[in-house]
Amino acid sequence: MPHDKIKAAARGRMALTGESYSDARRKVIAERQAQTGLLLFPEPDVARDGPLGWAEPSVNFLLESTRPVAAAGRANVNAWYSRFPDPDGSFGARLISPRGTDHEVALDELLLHERLAQKARVSYEEDGQGPDFRLYQGDKYLGAIEVMSLFMEHGWSEVQARHGRIADELNGRLTLDRWWIYFEVVQRDRDPSAKALASWVSRVIDQLPDPAKSNTREHHRTYTVNGVRLSFTFTPCKLDPAGPRGRIVGPGPVIGGFVKSAKRLRITLQKKAGGRYDLRDRPFAICVGAHDPFCSLDEIEAALYGNEQYEAATMAQSRARNGLFGRGPGEPEGKNTRISCIFVMSNWHPWEPKKARLIRLDNPFAAYPFPDGIPAVDAQVARVDHANGRISFEWLPARPVDTW
Repeated sequence: MPHDKIKAAARGRMALTGESYSDARRKVIAERQAQTGLLLFPEPDVARDGPLGWAEPSVNFLLESTRPVAAAGRANVNAWYSRFPDPDGSFGARLISPRGTDHEVALDELLLHERLAQKARVSYEEDGQGPDFRLYQGDKYLGAIEVMSLFMEHGWSEVQARHGRIADELNGRLTLDRWWIYFEVVQRDRDPSAKALASWVSRVIDQLPDPAKSNTREHHRTYTVNGVRLSFTFTPCKLDPAGPRGRIVGPGPVIGGFVKSAKRLRITLQKKAGGRYDLRDRPFAICVGAHDPFCSLDEIEAALYGNEQYEAATMAQSRARNGLFGRGPGEPEGKNTRISCIFVMSNWHPWEPKKARLIRLDNPFAAYPFPDGIPAVDAQVARVDHANGRISFEWLPARPVDTW
């Protein structure tokens, strides 16, 4: 059911029952699941094989797309959700939420639950409280994992969203034929008129030479109106033999600035350090869903173990004492010892779960080491005991290639 129909049904229920919108929406979703055989994502009734809009909620791909990859994603999510404890439907409501952060975080939790359930008995938010997952083998309590997700810096994501809204207006009004369009926002004191902007772009395209007869590969034009200035690039494209169905506006915009992913990750992890949870004197880990494209493996290592630094005279490399882990002033026994390790999950989509990468980075000063192999990981920073008695923490089997 598309979001507009869910919203309308929830509003109707509110009028009848006096419930809050969130309660009405949750119950509408639960009723819908019951009517569709408990499938959170049933197959769409209307064919849609085109791409999503740049600013469109990402959940719409699973809700509405009829592409084979979307069908595969629906099948996986429905199967995983059927094994997830959600008695009141609140988790399912997050999975189909139009808010991208709610949807993405819920997907991260769902995949992690599926991975954990292969190795242990998993409970979710026991007694309605965190951490997210507690792990058992038989009656033995093994430890807990809290899930968090790291997204692109808010200012940069806002730039993308503003660009995406303009791009979606153009894609909805113009047909991809001979030219791709790219644009940058030079000035935007107000939102441009979508109708006027699309008419201007259409006129420019009509005036451009036939790309088959021209050696000029790019044409540049500027759209200027009171308080708005957009710089456009027109690039020739090949005709689609199946007919036009794609976006006429290409990806963008170019984003620049200082990358602060390590600092943002460190601060967020510090807030999740376990102080508010009853950890029962057992291991505790945090799993990060890495959705920030700038959060490279270097940034993750810097967040946890400190920024790299070099001594000017010798160029000897070391790490600063600003990491989540390590020793600090007044903390000779180590920082954040309640945290056993950090898991980082990246590069995954519901239709390709086997391509997900899960790594583990241990805290050298953890009060309780996390159980090995729960969940299975692709690589791990772990303790290595050497024959000469030296102890080190190294990537095993090797440091993964940084493909964030």
